[in-house]
Amino acid sequence: MSQQTSTWVRDSGVTVTGPDDVYIGTQLQDSDKPAFRRIAEDQLHRLRYVLVAPPRMGEARAVLADTGTVILDDRSAAARVLLHEHHRDSGVFHELLPGEEEELSLQDPALVGTGDQLLLDLSAADDRRWAAAQADLPALRKAVHEQRAHLVVLMPTRGILDPGLQYCRVVLEQPPGFGVLRRHLRLHGVPPEQYLRPDGTVTGFLTPNRPMREIAEFADLVRRAREAGQPGDGFGQWCEAAWRARNNGRREAAALVTKLREAPQRALMIAVSMLHGSHADVVHRAAEQLLSALGHPTSPLLGTARYSRANAAMCGWRSTARGQGTRLSCPASSNVRNRGTRPPGALQ
Repeated sequence: MSQQTSTWVRDSGVTVTGPDDVYIGTQLQDSDKPAFRRIAEDQLHRLRYVLVAPPRMGEARAVLADTGTVILDDRSAAARVLLHEHHRDSGVFHELLPGEEEELSLQDPALVGTGDQLLLDLSAADDRRWAAAQADLPALRKAVHEQRAHLVVLMPTRGILDPGLQYCRVVLEQPPGFGVLRRHLRLHGVPPEQYLRPDGTVTGFLTPNRPMREIAEFADLVRRAREAGQPGDGFGQWCEAAWRARNNGRREAAALVTKLREAPQRALMIAVSMLHGSHADVVHRAAEQLLSALGHPTSPLLGTARYSRANAAMCGWRSTARGQGTRLSCPASSNVRNRGTRPPGALQ
């Protein structure tokens, strides 16, 4: 059985608590006070392989190298790849968690270690949280410079950036959908002579501005169809099967909406769907905001782990511990999003 151990040390010495990774810093990190979320190295390698560099990616690289900071508009995969390209032996890759319970302030220099690669994801932040984070960014960037670290900030799509930080911002464009799909299919082992052929199902699926997440999910459905298909089937049959599976999932999502009768349950379902795989605190906060927008009283149980597990079991959601907290995901989440669900009507 493999065991992974993290070790933190004071200035006065080193204490090794296990055979694997040892992280050396100048501050003692309390085990019950999470300051960041670590990301597995193999996950970053895989992401770098599968990412199709969007237009202006080179500009983002240059800004990050020159200033130590680049601010993007909700391009999570590109942000992680940019930071991973600055991986050094002296630093670690981690995601900051501003605003969460017992979280360190962004002004705290203990957040930044020598050579660290920091991701600050504020893409889902409301105006208040975004304004508060911007006020703390100068102190955070100062610590980043002093530690020769690198920082990528994901700002809200409709957020307003301080004029003094505009020189750090790069607006990445969306890469071609066909290229993204082919990269994922290649990763899944589909032969190029199959996916390079024109296919009507693929052409119909790859509409303009199709989210990258949905393209990755469709590629995985193609992989499953290939594995479950007949020996004589080809790429066209696999894509048709993937399309049918995707549509069946939409019907499951419609049934799930009908099954949930209480407004807090529906609010949580919509929040999980729109923030698939996000930290549980972020999902619960979004659900509360949906209820507040309708003038519906929030449930005192909404933000509890017990409530999350109960609804996850009833609805087929996954509640998993990852990094420094619980994340919620829904197998039919993309189908709920693709149904064009309007939160107020769905809650009512």
